[in-house]
Amino acid sequence: MRWIKQNLVLAVGGILTVLLLAYGGYYLFDNIGKNKEVEEELGKYQASLEQLYNQKPFPSPTNISAAKKELGSVRGAMSKAQQNFAPVPAEKVTGLAFKTLLDTTLYELQKGADFAGVGLPDKGYAFSFSNEKIAMQFPPSSFPVLPEQLAEVKAMCEILYGAKVNKLVSIKRVKAGEMSSQSGPPGTAGADYLDAKIQLDPVLGMTFFPYQLQFESFTTELGTVLESFSKSKYGLLVKGVMVESDPPAAAATTPGQPNVPGRPVPPPRRPSSPAGVGAAKPPQAGVAPTGPKPAAIAGPKESLTPVLNEKLIKVTLLVQSARPSAPAK
Repeated sequence: MRWIKQNLVLAVGGILTVLLLAYGGYYLFDNIGKNKEVEEELGKYQASLEQLYNQKPFPSPTNISAAKKELGSVRGAMSKAQQNFAPVPAEKVTGLAFKTLLDTTLYELQKGADFAGVGLPDKGYAFSFSNEKIAMQFPPSSFPVLPEQLAEVKAMCEILYGAKVNKLVSIKRVKAGEMSSQSGPPGTAGADYLDAKIQLDPVLGMTFFPYQLQFESFTTELGTVLESFSKSKYGLLVKGVMVESDPPAAAATTPGQPNVPGRPVPPPRRPSSPAGVGAAKPPQAGVAPTGPKPAAIAGPKESLTPVLNEKLIKVTLLVQSARPSAPAK
């Protein structure tokens, strides 16, 4: 103790040296572990860099600039495509305002079918809106999908009316919000809704609403319908066509007359004698016969082969309506 008192500075310095050596050893061992972690992470980056260098094309500044230019061209093409597939204009209404719009639109569609001579499944057909027709309240999740679907159904029906199809059998659409849980008239749930989902394409920035249309027509009207969809200014895309036909009904035919549906077959004409001329008398000997000669009865002609035997067909169209997606908030 006496030595420590006489050499206090030296003792304190030795103690501090020992403490600093201990702290330095701890710091060294701690950083050795961190150094290993950094080396492992550096090795991963080196492997990734080597992989990039070995790729073809090489990610050089020239190639990166060319890739950015191509990306700009693709985005420009996507923007032009969205302009070509314009959405069907829909009114932005909710609640009772939509109820009023629905009643007015259904009345217009029913009158339009009557004016165009297009048959409907029943007098009060709701065009896939049976539940909404009797509902007095609508959940907020049903908007704005319901007004958009109503506008698209109206646009598709106008195409069918313009083509003069014989009968509209049914229209089906996807369920909108919570309206599917409400009970409508008996037997309408399966007739209104399509077992599909609204599809969202984040790459194209488009939302696709599927529909199913069934109608009866002839092949000429079917061609007109497909042509009208292809020339539509809205984004209505025909994704599939299914045609069902029944065997033609047997009809009485007459030899020499074609069997044309919808056209009455005239009865066969019977040969008649000229007016004012009775039964032909045998000519007298040595006297040449005078007067008009009886018309020669022609033999039976060959039966005509019908060139076109048109019959009614049932058509099912799968249609998608394309709408630009709302930007994410």
